[in-house]
Amino acid sequence: MPEVYLDEKKPTDNELKNRIDKTTRDTISLMVKFDKFKDFKKNVNLSQIKSKLKIIRKTSFNEISISDLFITPIKTGEYHVSGILDNGKIPLVSCVSDNGGFEGFFDIPRKNILKNAITIASDGMPLTSFYHYYPFTAKDNVLICKPNKKYRFTTLLFITTQLNALRWRFSYGRKCYENKIHKIKVFLPSKDNEIDEDYIERLFKSLKSWKILKKIIS
Repeated sequence: MPEVYLDEKKPTDNELKNRIDKTTRDTISLMVKFDKFKDFKKNVNLSQIKSKLKIIRKTSFNEISISDLFITPIKTGEYHVSGILDNGKIPLVSCVSDNGGFEGFFDIPRKNILKNAITIASDGMPLTSFYHYYPFTAKDNVLICKPNKKYRFTTLLFITTQLNALRWRFSYGRKCYENKIHKIKVFLPSKDNEIDEDYIERLFKSLKSWKILKKIIS
């Protein structure tokens, strides 16, 4: 699987804006479509959504390993099939490539409910990623990436965006299982050896789609 080892090119500003615009619009679509499940809104950090833009200095981009962003080892979900579950309000994330990866909504025991994590499909369309700021659970062919520190809402959306930009490295014949995920690196803005979260937040808030999201949340 040579594609996994190829260096990723630094994204241009236009590429970044197009990518995060899609991520933002997908987030909006999910909120609107599943509005009856109130957790989709009440779990968003309103203070960040409404905060004013900060002055952004120059930043540099560096490739950062998945292992440096999430708690390791990265594990998979608990469920193999959804047929054993009763209908409920918790989304079950599978390798579906749209609608948050949801296969359906089910009654899930508290011990198997997760929150504030990025899921990565290891099958189907491998590396398809979603950020779940709301309660969810996942199937056993989905990698669950729990942040190793408290990142901003926009930062986790950005990491998700950059992961999805790497889907070309995998295909139906090149799956992304637990023993391969540590090889993945994503281009992220950095300052003082930390992710430049101010830069990321400003990128999101410069888009028209962010204004729509802010209106929906408010």
